[in-house]
Order: sequence, then structure tokens, then C-alpha cells
Amino acid sequence: MSILQFRVPAASATAAAACALLVLAFAYARTQTSPAPPAPFAVAHHAAGYPKFVLLGDSLTEFGLSQPGGWCTRLMAHYSRKVDVVVRGFASYNSYWLSLALEPMLIGITRNPSEVKMFTLLIGTNDYVNPPSNKHVPLDKYASNLRKLVLQLNKFSPTAKILVISPPPMSVSIIYDGEQTPENTKVYATIANAKLYRDACLATVKELQTIVGPGLASLDTWNEVFLKQQNYDFGKFNASVQLGEFFSDFRHMNAEGNRLLFEAVVKVIDDRWQELCQSKIAAVLPTDYQNAPPASAEEDDAVKNWLFE
Repeated sequence: MSILQFRVPAASATAAAACALLVLAFAYARTQTSPAPPAPFAVAHHAAGYPKFVLLGDSLTEFGLSQPGGWCTRLMAHYSRKVDVVVRGFASYNSYWLSLALEPMLIGITRNPSEVKMFTLLIGTNDYVNPPSNKHVPLDKYASNLRKLVLQLNKFSPTAKILVISPPPMSVSIIYDGEQTPENTKVYATIANAKLYRDACLATVKELQTIVGPGLASLDTWNEVFLKQQNYDFGKFNASVQLGEFFSDFRHMNAEGNRLLFEAVVKVIDDRWQELCQSKIAAVLPTDYQNAPPASAEEDDAVKNWLFE
């Protein structure tokens, strides 16, 4: 029998038509009874309410979170309900190691770079430990690594502000790193070297400001945080007398040192980037709970309007 001669039995044709009608009816019913997809504004509003500050560095940043009174913890409290302060500090790291870890780390923090409104970068304290240490980075390489780090941050989030914090001074003229002692002087750091790396840090930022623009700033921890001198004669300069009250172990800040650094960071923000001032950023979710619909009424729409209007 040819295709043209083929005939569908009447019963089969009727059944097929009935099935087709059922499918159409079911599809129509779904369009009438399925709830509308949730409006995206609530989730989007909440997500947009949390800009990010990302704090990067070595132990001075890690301990700024993990130890009582740390400058990172203080910044978190200062921006509570307004900014998600993300701390990525790595004890004993130098500028070279951090430069290689930075890109995947940033991707892990956010897939939306525009969420990041500010970076802080505090690195170099381990770089100036003397050459026998595996942490040592020569001065010119430190400047090069710092330049790379800043440009990486700017490329990741071009609108984010970048605050580079200089390596701070030490509260002694020389310190023996790790397990070293004065009798085993292979690994040590000096306040004179600390200043050399501080100078290189500030010079590098000044150079990069012509590329990055006003979104890049530096904080001189010597002259703007712990000391007010412009010149340092280390033959006469008594570090322990002038700096001892700010450091717990000669190189890491105690609660008072952390407080001063926190206040200096906030001052830079308030003076240079007023849109990031704590007072200029709205809190996430309403704070006027007195105006919220009563929970006992369970009026979901009214509560959502109060939350996200």
C-alpha cells in the first residue's frame, strides 16, 4: 500500500485528536494558574546594598583581623550594615608571592568587580628582611611588584579606589627574624631598611597616580600615623622610645597602633573619597523598625514593601 493510500482508523484518529486537545488544554491551564516569577528587585536591591572593601597584605593585615582591636576589625565595625569588608592578609608573605596569588584570589572574592569600591594594600614588611631569608625581595623588585599589584587591582575593578599603605617603622633598630638570635645573625630586619622600602612604596604610588588617577592614594605610616618627623637620623633616633607604645613585638602593631592606623585609613577615605564616607553610605535594609508592619499580621507584601521600597 502506498503512503497516499494509507488510512488511519476512525477510532485512532479520534484518540489522537483527544490527546492533542488535552495537551493544549494543559498548556493553557499552566499559563493561567502558574504563579508569576518572583520580582528580581528584592534580591538585586539587597545585593546592591553591600559594596565591598577588600583589604590585602601580609601579617599586618591578617593580624588586623585576628587580634583584638585590629584595624581591620575596627573598619568592619565602622561600616557595619553598610560595607562588606573582606580581609585577605597572609602572614610572612612578600610582594612577589602576593602578586602571583592576587588574580585568582580576586575572582574568588567576587564575580562582579563593580561591587568592590575600595582596596587597601599593605605589603613590604617581609620584603626588607635581609637576603638569607626566603622572604627577601630586593628593593627594585619590590617597587616592580608593587606596581604590578596596583595595576592588577585597577584592571580588575577600574572604578575601585586603591589605598596603598606604606610598610610601617619598627620599634627597634634591628630585629632578628623568626628563630634567629643576636648570636645567630643570619636573618634580621632593620629600621633603616624599613624606611628604604617605605620610600620606594610612596614613590611608586606617586608615579602610578599619573596612570590610575585620583582613585589611587598612599598612606605614609611613618609621617601620617606613628611619627611626625620628616627626617630620620638613625644614629640619634631612638625607635623604642618613640614607637614602643604602638608595637607588640617590635614589628606588629598592638591595639593602640591598630587604632591609629584605622583612624588614618578612615581619614584618607573621608578626605579624598567622600562618596565612601561611612555617613554617605546607606544601611542595608531599613533601620526604622518602628515603621515595620507588625509581624503578627503576617502581611508579606507589606513587609517586602517596607524592606525594599
